[in-house]
Amino acid sequence: MVNTWKEKDFEENLHSQIDAIYSKIYWNIQGVERALRDSQGILGIKDTQFHIDSTIILADGTPLTVQEKSLKFHQLKHQSLTIEYYNNHKTGERGEFFKGLAQLTFFGYRNAANTSYSQIYLLNNAYLRAKISKHLNINDYIKYNKAPARASFLAIPFSFFKDDKRIVVCQYTSSEAKEILSRI
Repeated sequence: MVNTWKEKDFEENLHSQIDAIYSKIYWNIQGVERALRDSQGILGIKDTQFHIDSTIILADGTPLTVQEKSLKFHQLKHQSLTIEYYNNHKTGERGEFFKGLAQLTFFGYRNAANTSYSQIYLLNNAYLRAKISKHLNINDYIKYNKAPARASFLAIPFSFFKDDKRIVVCQYTSSEAKEILSRI
């Protein structure tokens, strides 16, 4: 499948900014490995099957796997994390909620000019999934894409987890993100 998502294009254009955020949080980064598209625009198995977009490699060689998501500026008003629940809700084909193996999620809202981020979260997926499973009625949070799209998503309000330090590794508001990214 050829990936034509503009959100993925945006992320790929801003890898240096995403890496700057990682470096601010994890001061001992050796590097960041990316799941990049091949010459036909096809993503590798780490991304397509396990939803791992990047791997942060710490100085001692420890890998931290990350799923990266960038949403459009106009979606900022929703203040919610989206997680694909079913890839195809009609057939029950499971999505990233069931198959995702990334340890962390980088979640950012683009700025109005599409040149950077206006709000950023880095989340611990293990604690996030545990809290979702224990405290939410999943059916109350499922949203369906308009046809012909097949996927359904969980839209989890930030208020559900934003004060939980086990889940939120870091959070940057518009002014904080702008200040960090201006140093690049």
